[in-house]
Amino acid sequence: MEALAAVLCLRTTGWKHYEDNIHRANLLFGTLSFQWTSQHPLSVYVVMRPDELASAKQTLLAWPNIEFVFVDENDVIAGISDYPFGGWTKQQLLKLAMGSLLPTAFYITLDPDIFCCKPVGAESLVRDGKALTGWEPKSTHTDWWEGSARTLSLPEVQSELVLGVTPNVLSKQISNSLVEHCKSLSEKPWWEYLISWHYDHGVESWTEYSLYNTFGSFAGLMEKLHWGPDVCKNHPRLISWNSMWDKNYAKNWSPEKSFGATGDAYFTVCQSTQLIETREIFEAIKQHLPPAISDRLDKNLGSQ
Repeated sequence: MEALAAVLCLRTTGWKHYEDNIHRANLLFGTLSFQWTSQHPLSVYVVMRPDELASAKQTLLAWPNIEFVFVDENDVIAGISDYPFGGWTKQQLLKLAMGSLLPTAFYITLDPDIFCCKPVGAESLVRDGKALTGWEPKSTHTDWWEGSARTLSLPEVQSELVLGVTPNVLSKQISNSLVEHCKSLSEKPWWEYLISWHYDHGVESWTEYSLYNTFGSFAGLMEKLHWGPDVCKNHPRLISWNSMWDKNYAKNWSPEKSFGATGDAYFTVCQSTQLIETREIFEAIKQHLPPAISDRLDKNLGSQ
């Protein structure tokens, strides 16, 4: 059994920044295909609304080293497509719920607005049965950690460094155990219970990672299944410091800081909510891609 799979929750209609997500995803998987070092392809579970699946199967390009498995989100959480809440909340719930469907012990969560900028494989992210993880200061998002403790009726994580944002590597065992814990807290379905906290306390009351880390720490599973910050600091980061979190930063962005010997991380984020076009990102990084990848992406993007 392979040690690692990937999960991408993809939305292609509804909001303006969703409409370019297929192009962003093609850029992600083109770069990941080039950088993937494992002997076996990476299985990527693409989780979508049922009315968007057919189009995505036609427009998401096939790449060497990548095997797509398309999943109807209602097969992950029954009826979730019809539930009236935002896409950010939905994809967090789906990432946690996918743990029960995956054949691997660990999975990396992906978003369409990232690209791979450094050689990476399953062995880069899972070593000796533990995940190499992305960490960030707890002080970056204190509300998430206070809210998660209240939501789960558990003690707040005391560590100064906590699980970061997407992309990150999760343990199937922790995700599944977290879901079971949520089921014990309410007569509602576990995911409706979590959504009720967002309705009552705001969408910053928890994230999938703060829930996961809070439960995993309480259950004694974080140390068992994740390498801590002291070990992870000796390996490339999951997310580059050179990521584009806002459009103003993009004006002076240097792709050279993401690629090559000076690159500090496996992935760079180009925040989709800032509506930076995929063509603009591609033009900036294409010199770092082999012609076979670059030419195919160029053709796919057309005159965007």
